[in-house]
Amino acid sequence: IGFNKLNLEKFNGLIPALKNIKGTANGNIAAKGGGGEIIYDGKFEISNASFKSTHNNMSYSFNLKSVFKDNYISFDEIKISNMDDTKYPGSLIANGRVEFDGLNIKKISVKTKGSLAALNKSSQETMKIIYGDLAISTGGDVYYLYENNKSYISGAINITKMDLTILPIEQRGSDRKNEFVYKFIDTLEQESQEQNLEAETSVYKKIRKKKLDKEISGKSESGDFVYDLRIRTLENAIVNVIISRQMNFKLRLEMDGDLSIENRANLQNIQGEFKLLQGSVLEFLKTFEAYGSVKFEGNLSDPMLNIVAFYQNEYFEPTDTLRTNPIDVMVAVKLQGPVSDVLTNF
Repeated sequence: IGFNKLNLEKFNGLIPALKNIKGTANGNIAAKGGGGEIIYDGKFEISNASFKSTHNNMSYSFNLKSVFKDNYISFDEIKISNMDDTKYPGSLIANGRVEFDGLNIKKISVKTKGSLAALNKSSQETMKIIYGDLAISTGGDVYYLYENNKSYISGAINITKMDLTILPIEQRGSDRKNEFVYKFIDTLEQESQEQNLEAETSVYKKIRKKKLDKEISGKSESGDFVYDLRIRTLENAIVNVIISRQMNFKLRLEMDGDLSIENRANLQNIQGEFKLLQGSVLEFLKTFEAYGSVKFEGNLSDPMLNIVAFYQNEYFEPTDTLRTNPIDVMVAVKLQGPVSDVLTNF
């Protein structure tokens, strides 16, 4: 089989999740043999290629160099790079090998390292509820292995830049102002407040743990996919959550932390915590300083919120017309429990 400057634009509409495919392919591949044994020989290259992902609405360049020999394909270089639609461009470089048993794939081994921007502001056009900047890098090599009909992936992933906005689903925008209870507190020490918050959330944690234990005790559909990933932030990660547009209710989280995601022997385990840093605020009528954490205990898409936000100011009695006797007051707002429960209750 020979390829001489094959125009990759012919593949537009044929490859799911990719569009605007450009570039050329060159190569010459030969296969011979019989009786269940096939010997390969040749080379295959893709150069000056590019495409746009329909998932995140971002463009990438792509290059590949491979050699066919005996019963395997050696990928000397697979390179994917951001194009000019991100402020945090990067490149992922991979190499590996595919071994065949006749026409069947026997083994795949690939290692990858580098960095890449995964989201930008234009991602909102395709992802609808999330947009902003997200860039990642590998902490060393990330390994992928396929063997005996099972897939394995392991490695460390760093979040080098995260500044995301999460938009509310329609039902979160309902007007429920009358259901809030406002509590004015004369004095409130931060340390004791944090202790009270921890105690009050213990019930949520126990209920959540029982639910997770029940989920984990069941068989995982991804039993043939074993993974062990470590994710951590290299700088403050920022997530803006718009809880309700109608009430101008939003949460800005500046966080630092790490997360481990594992799946072994049909058991999935996700654990991690991101602590709120200075700069985290809750916007609701006033600006509240937010403290606490976002914790993952089994469900990546539904973490536990353990957040309390404070607004402090001075209050003057109506009879104090000269405003000479200020009274310190503080308003506290708590967000506790799984995200799905907290957000849908507003």
